[in-house]
Amino acid sequence: PLVLPAEKKEPARAKHKVSADQADRMKAAKEVPLTQILKFNGQKFARCPFHTDKTPSLHLFGANRWKCFSCGDRGDGIDLVMRMQNLPLKEAIDHLLKI
Repeated sequence: PLVLPAEKKEPARAKHKVSADQADRMKAAKEVPLTQILKFNGQKFARCPFHTDKTPSLHLFGANRWKCFSCGDRGDGIDLVMRMQNLPLKEAIDHLLKI
């Protein structure tokens, strides 16, 4: 029997053209330290805002990457603000740039 190669399926991603100004604003927003958004302890852990957390489970990596070891959520400062404030990307960037 004839076996055909499997089709390559690309993930469904929204393709947006981003202006240079938008790219600069996004880069600046990603550089806002997460310590200005959440309170972290000395070991770089905080209570995850997305579930009931008796002990800190959200870990800070570098200045602006995070992962929760309880719920598995992860991202950067923009992702955190989008989820915490229920904001679209542009508004989350604006929020971070005001900090």
